[in-house]
Amino acid sequence: MQIPRCPCKTKSTTCSATSPGPAASSSQRTWYDAQKAHAHLRDKYKYLVGKNLADTTEHVIERAASESSMSGTPYQIRCVGAAAVSSRQWLREKLTELRAMQ
Repeated sequence: MQIPRCPCKTKSTTCSATSPGPAASSSQRTWYDAQKAHAHLRDKYKYLVGKNLADTTEHVIERAASESSMSGTPYQIRCVGAAAVSSRQWLREKLTELRAMQ
């Protein structure tokens, strides 16, 4: 399976992330800009660190950055000119790319 590439740069503000909206329907989502999504994931990361649950980057992706901890609905990332993809998929690809550069 080929993972779609996001056309935006790492520090881009043109990406947005989604979380479930107030309704349970997956078609009703609230999209947040990159800064708000970053702040939300940073808070979830701090929580995991405080509970000693952020042992690896993979743990952070799975435990904080892939889905809503309240509803279980998957997060998505959408960049300008690209279809939305799951945050799990996008973050795993970016991690693989970063590790390949080392």
